[in-house]
Amino acid sequence: IAMEYVAGQTLDRQIPRTGMRIGRVVELGIQMADALAAAHSAGIVHRDFKPANVMASETGQVKVLDFGLAKLVERPQRGADEDGSTGLRGSSLHTDEGMILGTVAYMSPEQAQGREVDSRSDIFSFGAVLYEMVSGTRAFEGDSAALTLAAIIRDQPKALRDISPDVPPDLERIIRRCLNKEPERRYQSASDIRVELEELQAEARKSGEERRARRPWRKKALWLSTVAAGALGVATAAWWLVISRESTHGPSLGDRALWALTAGEGLQTEATWSPDAKYIAYAAGEAGNFDVFVEEVGGGDPGKLKGADHPAADDWQPDWSPVSRQIVFRSERDGGGLYTVSAPFGGEARLLRSGGYRPQWSPDGRRILFLENAGRGYSPRPNVLFLDGSEVKVVVKPEGESVDDWQWSARWHPDGRISILDSDGNRFWTQSTDGSGWVESGMKKQVAETVKKLDLKFSQSPPEFEWSPSGDALFFVASAEGVPDLWKVDVDPKTLEWRDGPHRLTTSPDREADLAVSRSGGRLAFSLHRTAVQFWSFPLNPGEKADGDRIPLTAPGVLLPQSD
Repeated sequence: IAMEYVAGQTLDRQIPRTGMRIGRVVELGIQMADALAAAHSAGIVHRDFKPANVMASETGQVKVLDFGLAKLVERPQRGADEDGSTGLRGSSLHTDEGMILGTVAYMSPEQAQGREVDSRSDIFSFGAVLYEMVSGTRAFEGDSAALTLAAIIRDQPKALRDISPDVPPDLERIIRRCLNKEPERRYQSASDIRVELEELQAEARKSGEERRARRPWRKKALWLSTVAAGALGVATAAWWLVISRESTHGPSLGDRALWALTAGEGLQTEATWSPDAKYIAYAAGEAGNFDVFVEEVGGGDPGKLKGADHPAADDWQPDWSPVSRQIVFRSERDGGGLYTVSAPFGGEARLLRSGGYRPQWSPDGRRILFLENAGRGYSPRPNVLFLDGSEVKVVVKPEGESVDDWQWSARWHPDGRISILDSDGNRFWTQSTDGSGWVESGMKKQVAETVKKLDLKFSQSPPEFEWSPSGDALFFVASAEGVPDLWKVDVDPKTLEWRDGPHRLTTSPDREADLAVSRSGGRLAFSLHRTAVQFWSFPLNPGEKADGDRIPLTAPGVLLPQSD
């Protein structure tokens, strides 16, 4: 028998234990779906689609192997196993009509039950392969072939986001639909899967191209003879970024997954993750009034959080408790104060205290860090509210002075202390509420040199930063050569020294803000503040009236510098 030589390795030898890079999963998935679609259009059902039957070359070319293999193998035998029990022998089980055909771990439920199969059975197997490519683990697995078959028929695979926090919601949705137990509820053709994966890939590339297309303007004289600046508009949406350790050290920003969390118009900001990262809560403005919304990540429509949706007062600045089903938020009702409400469905809001803003739960869920103005003309200072009702403490420096400067920002450290970033003096330290346990973070030589080379400066006041849950990384917004982006530095959890980086995470023309790291440390939510500027004409002659419709002289965002 003469067969084509196919260079490369099969997928089962390429999938790492932690799963493949998402971009490669999508790229290979498109080709695999295309191959299945071609076979199905010719009336061929593979019936044994698995990683070992997919060859991928170093150049990314995919070939699906062993079509029709089922016709060449023996029937499985039924009988007593070596240990005396009755069961199915082997892991690759093939049969004629009424008997099992295929490789156990990738069978569809109808295959596992010996029922008639069609092309939708391959689609289930395709979903199982994609699942393994993303997570590095099989969707269905048991201690024996029989238990694996039972799991395929009866059980749901573990949610991908619980194994691989960086999986895009749309990709997880595609895989979940492929793995539906009922054939009529799966994709009805491999071509439909290919189209969805292509759209997913195109959207990711578009986002990457838009980020890379931004170029900082050089300072040049702008000639605007009879032109005046007109309206300035701002729109904000919440996004999340994959921040796995692998993705933040690579040289290419284009491989990093960046996905929109919200899609509505207007202002959506201050996102906060639920402890399991299945939901986000955020503040959004409708008709001039802010409310807190909750949305399931990867599906479902956002809904107002009952109790944080006052019709005549702003409810905003939510923060989700890391250990309970509660959200703390700032409300302007009754003069303003801090409230809590149950999550994710809401209920009656409970007043914690009057006054205060920007509340943050402590890692143990027993305290809340918040800001409060010391009085008219004074800058805000951080306070800690103890939920056992004992007291409220003002955060003080080691020398006993309160921390009250517009140029600083305070966040909880994962160990329960408070970290303070002073952007004016570029100082960063961590301390207890009373100033004890004070540690100022230094920088390794390489980090300090990189910061100096990039001219890295904290671009906002107060500065934005957030810890990873394990305390080994710090995320912040800073400007390099005048361009603000998200950055990450690796930190020694014991000494708090900045030991590696900084690594640039985004290259967006918009301003990032409101950082929130998921409890697993795999996702970073932030808001993008987008500004649109237009220029309008008006007469400079006092005796000449401006009438008629206003006509823009430039398109949004377009401004030509003077030529050299």
